[in-house]
Amino acid sequence: MVSNQHCYKRMAVEKRYNMDFENILKMFHDQGVSYEKAAKELNYKVNTIVRYCFKYNLKLVHDVQYNKHKTKEEQIYSQIRSSELNKIKVMSMRW
Repeated sequence: MVSNQHCYKRMAVEKRYNMDFENILKMFHDQGVSYEKAAKELNYKVNTIVRYCFKYNLKLVHDVQYNKHKTKEEQIYSQIRSSELNKIKVMSMRW
């Protein structure tokens, strides 16, 4: 269920850009904006932008600078949760 605060936030963003949220994300997609930059621009969390892009069947680019700001533990955790096979994931599996 969507909270009222979230609805007001989304309405404010739509009013600022004078278009609906889906078209805002399509515009960012066409401009090559990353998930991280879109989240910062729209004042949302990155995961929220990813979820909306999934909902509207859009893909933005990933900002490589975003990984540099993560701590070492966060980087390792993301590699463990990754669907791709990598040396961190292999070494963390129970065999």
